[in-house]
Amino acid sequence: MKKSSDNIYHGEHRYHDWRGCVERHGFYRRQLSGEGAWRGRQAALEEKKRHDKALEDYQATYAKYTCDRTQLLDWIATNTQTKEQAKQNMTKTDNAFKLYNQAHPDEQMMRPKELKFSDFY
Repeated sequence: MKKSSDNIYHGEHRYHDWRGCVERHGFYRRQLSGEGAWRGRQAALEEKKRHDKALEDYQATYAKYTCDRTQLLDWIATNTQTKEQAKQNMTKTDNAFKLYNQAHPDEQMMRPKELKFSDFY
C-alpha cells in the first residue's frame, strides 16, 4: 500500500512543493532584505507626511481663529466701555443742568428735549 508521502518523493507533487518552497523563500528573502518592509515603511512615511501637513494646517487655522476671536472680544470690551462712558457723561450732564438751575434760579437752563423716533416720522 502506498502512502501519500511516497507520492511526493516520487515526483508526482514535486512541482507544487517546489513552487511553495520558492514562494516561501521569496517571502523570507524579501523580509530579511527589507524589500517587503520597505513598502510598509514608505507607506508609513507618506502617512506621517500627510498627518504632519494636516496638523500644520490645523495649527495655522486655529492660530488665526484665536487671533480673530481675541480681536472680537477686545472690540466688544471697547464698545461696552465707550457706551458706559457715554451713559456716565449723559448722567453727569443732567446733574450739571440740575446744579446750574439750583445755583442760578433766575436763569433756567433747560436740557434738550429727548429725541424720539416719532418726532421724525
